[in-house]
Amino acid sequence: MATKPKVATSGQMKKFSAQTSYDIVNAIRNAKANGTSYTGIDFAERIPECTKATLQEIGEIFMGDGEFANGFIKELVNRIGMTIINYRRFNNNLKVLKQGRLDYGETIEEIAFGLIKGKCDYAANIPDGVNDVFQITLPDVQSALHKINFQQKYPYSITRFELKKAFTNEASLGSFLEGVMASAYNSFEVDEQLAYKNLMAECAMNGFFYPIQIAMPEDEASGKAFIKLVKRYSNVLSLAMHTEYNKAGLPQFTAKDDLVIILSAEVDASTEVDVLAAAFQATAVDFVGSGKKILVDEFPMEGVVAIVCDRRLFQIYDNDFSMDTIYNPSNRVWNYFLHVWEVISASPFMNGIVFVTDDAGTVTAITVTPSGQTVAPGGTLQLSATVQGTGIFGNGVKWSVSGDTLGTGTSISADGLLTVAADASGTITVTATSTYTGTVAGSTTVTVGG
Repeated sequence: MATKPKVATSGQMKKFSAQTSYDIVNAIRNAKANGTSYTGIDFAERIPECTKATLQEIGEIFMGDGEFANGFIKELVNRIGMTIINYRRFNNNLKVLKQGRLDYGETIEEIAFGLIKGKCDYAANIPDGVNDVFQITLPDVQSALHKINFQQKYPYSITRFELKKAFTNEASLGSFLEGVMASAYNSFEVDEQLAYKNLMAECAMNGFFYPIQIAMPEDEASGKAFIKLVKRYSNVLSLAMHTEYNKAGLPQFTAKDDLVIILSAEVDASTEVDVLAAAFQATAVDFVGSGKKILVDEFPMEGVVAIVCDRRLFQIYDNDFSMDTIYNPSNRVWNYFLHVWEVISASPFMNGIVFVTDDAGTVTAITVTPSGQTVAPGGTLQLSATVQGTGIFGNGVKWSVSGDTLGTGTSISADGLLTVAADASGTITVTATSTYTGTVAGSTTVTVGG
């Protein structure tokens, strides 16, 4: 079961990051009475209220009782430390790509539905108008599974000596906790950000985005041309259903509220925020604040200018973010492990467009199959085209037919269905030309006979 994440407010952030050593110790001391204890230990029975006068005394109590210190460290890191980290987890701008949290299980099943073909058969003399009452019409249903695929652990150790030093002044315990938790958190933060960037690269290289070539926005003219194109396609995605903008080829549209644009810092500096925001029907402030505009320092693949997509294309969910510990009495060290599990995947059903420069990729060859076929006059043949290339490239093709005697009505549809006229003869050449380059093509010949 997936749920949406909660984002802390700036006021809550300030509250947890400004705690003194006294605040932290007293919060743990009173945890059992307040019903918020992680360990279940009643620290109020053993230590006095923490003040400037009693801080070091409390530290000595912990140093003299290893088992008691173990409980304090567990409470300190798991309750106070994790609270601070959890309130900071959603500050990274790439975290707005998360869909929520996977609370149960390890797999999310995404289901998408195609369109239903309408009928116009209300006339009483049409048999189907009566008979189809009992017919079974199954919808076009497709599904995709997204599994936990990011499982990392971050080990670190806390020594008894370090704990003792933390009980010296008003800020020492907070500083100690900040340092310990920041080390683990920042390590995870770097890995998570790289994983999200890698997901963008995988999507771009494997057909989850529809590629459109554009010049890199470097000045006013190229910046305006880029914004104009973004506005055009944001309207295209939201005003009608299309099959070419998602990997599964399902008829799909994206409401403006679900559209996001991902920009590099370089491209963002060359565009006008207010004009770009207008393309997403938002004010400049809302456009940035709501996460509709997401910035990366740089894209992980060459030639990418921007990504415009449905925010649901990124199927990213938290699953586990927790701490485990064990005390090693041999060297008097607490060994901690921060565990982070996530689902980092992409939807084949959601719309996405990647704007690229001409050096991002190229089409190298197109193969049309099947080959060497014979079709009777008046018959049909379904053909397909496989587009090969390097880098980021489009796999769309434009079909055409040629021949000496095509007859009247020989044609080919947009999806490759060849219809041979009744009066056609000889051979027909079927050509598929790349819509991405307009130059690379592949062909096959069909013999008309019977």
